[in-house]
Formats: sequence, C-alpha cells, structure tokens
Amino acid sequence: ECPCLSTEDPRANGTCPAYCEKGSVTQNCTCDTNLPGFTVAQCLLEKKCKFDLAHQKVSDCPCLSTGDPRAGKQCPAYCAKGSVTQQCVCDTNDSEFTVAQCQLEKKCKFDLVHQEVVDCPCLSTGDPRANKACPAYCSKGNVTTACACNTNKEGFTVAQCKLEKACKFDLANQQPSDCPCLSTSDPRQNKSCPPYCIRGYTISNCTCDTNLPSFPVDFCLKEKNCSFDLANQSVANCPCLATGDPRAGGACPAYCVKGQVTSVCVCDYYIPDYTKAQCQKEKACKYNLINQTSTDCPCLNTSDPRAGKACPAYCNKGQVTSECVCDTNSTGFTVQQCQKEKLCITDLIHQTTSDCPCQSTGDPRAGKQCQSYCLNGQVTSECVCDTNSSNFTLQQCQKEKLCITDLIHQSVADCKCLSSGDPRA
Repeated sequence: ECPCLSTEDPRANGTCPAYCEKGSVTQNCTCDTNLPGFTVAQCLLEKKCKFDLAHQKVSDCPCLSTGDPRAGKQCPAYCAKGSVTQQCVCDTNDSEFTVAQCQLEKKCKFDLVHQEVVDCPCLSTGDPRANKACPAYCSKGNVTTACACNTNKEGFTVAQCKLEKACKFDLANQQPSDCPCLSTSDPRQNKSCPPYCIRGYTISNCTCDTNLPSFPVDFCLKEKNCSFDLANQSVANCPCLATGDPRAGGACPAYCVKGQVTSVCVCDYYIPDYTKAQCQKEKACKYNLINQTSTDCPCLNTSDPRAGKACPAYCNKGQVTSECVCDTNSTGFTVQQCQKEKLCITDLIHQTTSDCPCQSTGDPRAGKQCQSYCLNGQVTSECVCDTNSSNFTLQQCQKEKLCITDLIHQSVADCKCLSSGDPRA
C-alpha cells in the first residue's frame, strides 16, 4: 500500500484522513503541508486548541467564552450567578445565567455608581449611589422617613435603625418599652403614655410638656410638687394652704381649733362643724375684741376692753349700779360681794337689813324691815328722814324730829311750846 500523503492525496477523506480546514479542524483530520494561509504549525495549533485545550497556553490558545477547561486556572473563571467577581468572564452558553444577566450583575457589583436603580436595586449597605439615585443611609439619632437602614453600620444595627424610625414616624403604634414616652407632642399621651400636665389641673402621674410656652416646665414641676409633695416644699415655693396643708404647725401656721384659737393660727375652711366664719369670729372676739359688737362677741365677765362702751361697765366696790356687771377677776371685790351689793340695788325689797342696811331714801322695805320715812306734819320718834323728799327736806324733817325726840334742848323759835307736857315749861 501507499502511505497517505501530507498534501494533495486523492484518497483524503476516503481511505486517508481528510485534510484539516482552517476554523473547522477535527480530531482525525490531517494538516495539509501545502495549504496556503493555513500552515501545518497553524493547523496543529488549532487542533491542540480544540482537542487538547487543557494543556495549552493562553498565548497559543485564547481563553474561550464557554467550555474552556482552563477556566479558573490559566483562564478567568466563569461567572457564577449571585457570586460574580471582577475577573470572572460571562459564560456564553449558560442558559440559566445569560451573558446579559451576567454582565448586568458584574456592573451592579463593580460599577454600581454608574448604574440605574431599575437595573441595579439599591443595596442595603455600601451603595455608592446612596443619597443620590438611592436613599441616604440612616444616621443614628438623625433618621428620616426616606433613609434606608444600613445592614453593616457599626454601632447602629438594622433593628436599632428600624426601631428609631418607628419611634419617630410611627410613634402612635409603638409601645413605651420600645419607644420611651416623649416630653412633648407624643401621640400616645393619655393612652400608653402619661397625659401632659394642664396648668391648674396637674395630677400625680402627668408629664410636664417641654414645649408649652404658657406652662413652662419649672412652673409645671412646682405645681406638681405643691400638689403631691407639699410636705417637703418651702413656703416660698408653695404658699400655705387654707386647708389640708401637711406643713401646718411647722413651716405653716397651725390650723385653728375650736375653742382654742391663737393669734397666729389660720382658719381651716373645710371643717364641717367649725366654719371659717365661726373661726374668724372666734379669733376676732379673742384678739380684736375692742372693735367687735356685743352681738358678735358677747361681753366678757372680766377684762373686756369694751366695758363702759359697747358692754356694761364693771362694778366698783361701793359704787355698784343696776347696769354694771360683776368682774369675775377683781381683787378686793369678789363676785359674791359684788352680787350681794347689786341685790341691795336691784332687788332690795327681798333683802334683809343685815345684808343690805336700810337706805336713807327710796327703800321699798320702809315701814316693814326698815323704819318708815317721816311725813311732813306726821313725824314720829321711830320714822327716819327721807334724804330725797322734794316736799319735806332733810333739814325740815330733822328739825321736826328734834321737836319730838329732844324738845327740851330746842328753842321756842324752832319748836313752839306745847299745850301740855312740854319739858321746857
């Protein structure tokens, strides 16, 4: 037999292998030694690149866009969906990860700053388009409604970020355990949070509103302290109350006690059986008696400054009148002595002469316990001269009595001679 020729063998592609064609070599084809434009070296290299690619250099056999056994070694690895690298190449024959998808994923990962949000969704961290095409990342303590929580922010986790956003923009639906109650404008006030204090109507658990010009915090706290911690407040901060003040008798004056008022006590306006008016009246009667009427303050039985004016004068020993009153605290003139002396004036008719000596005039006992008063022209030795008779003066009476009781020593000029029994005869 004749060996196959390296060129122009008519048996090529018959009993001899076919000659290789540039760009479509096969594993069994023979390189034609006389083919212009496709040298044996070129042919052999093309065969190696096609059928022994794993052992060829990239300089001899360029890396393929798909199916290259050198991928990840001499050639870049093919890109894997979801984990592309900057050096990987897109596989042109991956039906589940097309070149377009691959190239877009690479752009989104390594040239993100120039991509549109519709092609490359905003990232939860490290997106160079933040605050431009994408929302800005949230800053701790300065979140906005539009900012995005950064999943890789040290010291400010996504959970912390979301909570801060909820506390700022959806506060009404948050619990105080997650979002502490605010000192002003909290929509949960009077619900899950304490109500804000109202001037003049503070309650023990209300919160002072830090943004209420008409009721500043210091005024609010003062009102709360005065209402619910009064015992520990100064009078300068919390004036004494008209009732129920726990400082009464200490920092504040004591409340007046019925029947035991003092000059410094204050009248409690909420004692059912001792009204403020009654208390003030009792104080006035005790400490401003001189200016009170006897209707409001009954006259005292001693030391009443109104004695002799709005009240009767006190009786003086030896000068008792029917209008005077006995002083219960007078030394040298006891009430018993005074009352006895008064009876001698006001009820003389019923008194004995041992208690009340007979009077020289106007004694209702005259002619009974006492001697009768002498009558003009009817004088007797037993009668007494009335010192206040207008029609029979004391001098006339005494002269007439001498003419009876001591006639012997009287002159005829004063006592006329008797017709019988005259001791001067």
